[in-house]
Amino acid sequence: MNCASLTEEHATLPDIIDQRAAVEPNRLFGAITRVDDNGKVHLRRVSYRDMSEAADRAAHWLLETLGRSESFESSAYVGPADLRYPILTMAAAKTGHKALLLSSWAPVTAHAKLLAAASCRHLLVAGDDADLVTAAQLATAGTETRLHPSPSLEWLLDGPPTARYPISMTIDQLRGRDYAVIHTSGSTGDPKLIAWKFNAVAAIQWLGKPECILPHGPTTLVKEVWKDKCHLLGLTPSHGVGLLALGPWAVYFNMPMILPPADRPLNPDIASQIFQHDLCEAAIMAPAHLQALTRDAGKVDALRHLHHVIWAGAPFPSTTIADAVRSRVRIECAFGSSEAALLALVPEHEDDYEWHNFHDLTGCQMRYFSEDLHEQILVRDPAFEKAQFVFQNFPDLDEFPTKDLFSRHPHRQNMWRFRGRKDDMITLSTGRNIEPAPLESAVASHSGVVAALVCGIGHTCPGLLVEAAVPPQTKQQAETLREEIWPTIDKANEEMDQHARIYKSMILFTSPKKPFQRADKGSVLRARTLKDYEAEIATLYKDHETE
Repeated sequence: MNCASLTEEHATLPDIIDQRAAVEPNRLFGAITRVDDNGKVHLRRVSYRDMSEAADRAAHWLLETLGRSESFESSAYVGPADLRYPILTMAAAKTGHKALLLSSWAPVTAHAKLLAAASCRHLLVAGDDADLVTAAQLATAGTETRLHPSPSLEWLLDGPPTARYPISMTIDQLRGRDYAVIHTSGSTGDPKLIAWKFNAVAAIQWLGKPECILPHGPTTLVKEVWKDKCHLLGLTPSHGVGLLALGPWAVYFNMPMILPPADRPLNPDIASQIFQHDLCEAAIMAPAHLQALTRDAGKVDALRHLHHVIWAGAPFPSTTIADAVRSRVRIECAFGSSEAALLALVPEHEDDYEWHNFHDLTGCQMRYFSEDLHEQILVRDPAFEKAQFVFQNFPDLDEFPTKDLFSRHPHRQNMWRFRGRKDDMITLSTGRNIEPAPLESAVASHSGVVAALVCGIGHTCPGLLVEAAVPPQTKQQAETLREEIWPTIDKANEEMDQHARIYKSMILFTSPKKPFQRADKGSVLRARTLKDYEAEIATLYKDHETE
């Protein structure tokens, strides 16, 4: 690669798409899908010209509806999981706004808090989704936020010809300006807003050409494995990974994205049909989707049609599920966060899928936390800070503590395994800490369990909240299930310190009416779920203490 002649280096994503649409109008940007009455999945290709024209139509519509903003004010959007998210994000940037991308899965109360936090005067909602319109009305009731039904995806892609609407400003001219706003999943509390700046988004391009920043450094997983392949995108466009995949990954890494049908959840049947389509070469999936695939013997073998699967959004619930997937296809990890976006990894052997070698571009340092755990700290390096998303986004920082905890490989000093979040550590009343992830993963490996959460902050011993595949509805059913899964828990206890072991009497099952709360990416929302079961957990401990 001639690093001195990178003509797109200083252009914004919308302008790059416009430029490519002019030169290569039929170049593949991605695809959308629908399911017919017989359950068959149909794909429609979407070109760079389609995306460019759709963004221009949306920009003119925004101009008529909201007017031009000179201050990059936040204008929110919520809709089905379709291409309107990236289209309206680009249109907002073209008209001086910045899109706040709300998740259609988030509760009304969360939307109301996020709109207030962003001082949003406008909420765009998919006008063709009655349920979302009703939810948006509730979220904006009694506020000054105005509601605007947005155009359909069909109109944006196939509407009448319209004039071009370029940004016509470079990344340098827009430095420090916000491109879009996402919100965190809320796994450790209420969702919070994270704005991504134009220059931070542009920093992602260097993960696909690391030799232009570090000529003698190692390659990246992006360049070695991901690039130049069409992926099924199994995470929603409102999620941080979705914004990355339908923006910088698609454009900078030539990774066209296939979106699953927006009118229904992604299930093994839909996924397996898309995997077998000639257009699909790889996939980006949450472990929850892969878990569902492994439980459908008739569909999971469709993974063999793919070059690789990128898992993102959460850890695998168990090694059993990961092994079932990687026995059929290569699996790789997309590691990052809402604040740091994607962190560059060095390619390693496929058997080391749980271990990560963070590329020098990340500025990653591992600092001692406790016992064998280290916290990941990202450190600014002036030599290549233009490739460091987090420091382009937060220019006043020299270090960024991720709050992610890792343990070092027993034999390879540069390899690290994710162990959990600092926020997830459970401190008992004795002062002893419990790392919940290993036990939760072990319990989730049982075929009768969907997920499990360790609880017990401030108590003398931990408890276990279990979401069963078939939740028990009577005391007898609960006792039967407890006996059924106990050997799995007992075996997991053997690997835990004495203070971290689960007693058989400290197992609580969820009710069918209150399943675990989950984020778009499929990960369990720990704080919210434990809040839902606050009364039941209190009773569990009261009964334990009076035994």
